[in-house]
Amino acid sequence: MPFIILYAKCITYSDLILSVNFVLINSETQRRYIVKDVLGHGTFGQVAKCWVPETNSFVAVKITKNQPAYYQQALVEVSILTTLNKKYDPEDKHHIVRFYDFFVYQCHLCICFELLDTNLHELIKINHFRGFSLSIVQLFSKQVVAVCLIAEFDSELNND
Repeated sequence: MPFIILYAKCITYSDLILSVNFVLINSETQRRYIVKDVLGHGTFGQVAKCWVPETNSFVAVKITKNQPAYYQQALVEVSILTTLNKKYDPEDKHHIVRFYDFFVYQCHLCICFELLDTNLHELIKINHFRGFSLSIVQLFSKQVVAVCLIAEFDSELNND
């Protein structure tokens, strides 16, 4: 794994409590990520829609829970995304989510991505849990298979 960030020993393990206008700061670059909405949460952490004044744009920031195992898994995700973005899709032609940045904020590893639209689960809910047309399923399937084919022959990705 090309990234070595030592996990800071923290006194307590907890989720970061996010609210609108909460500011996450990358201490190395001083880039600010201003929370505008919490998009979701799960086992590993939560995702926020953030405004970045330095780039005048919105991004998605995944904030992992402050647990060593989740931190390590997030580092693996950073490694895989970096490889996919830089090695296999530098021109953004293969529908791979764009990875922009990662940093540690108050013992939480934060990963910054392009802000995407509706996720598949929300799309299914919007569709009232009915199936999709064959053309939509084919479109999704082609994108997934394309990424799998890209990653299949890379030993670095397969080891992660």
